[in-house]
Amino acid sequence: MTLIHRYDGIPYALSKAKACIDEAKSFLTSFNDSEAKTALHTIADYIIERRL
Repeated sequence: MTLIHRYDGIPYALSKAKACIDEAKSFLTSFNDSEAKTALHTIADYIIERRL
């Protein structure tokens, strides 16, 4: 854990995850709004906003 904190591993991983989620969300724009699309957005937002 010391190395993870020393080299800012958690902020780096969160940044990469946010970039991936933003890209994934952009792929969803071509689909019509639906319950499934809303669920995917909700799950993606939760992954980024949750507390570790």
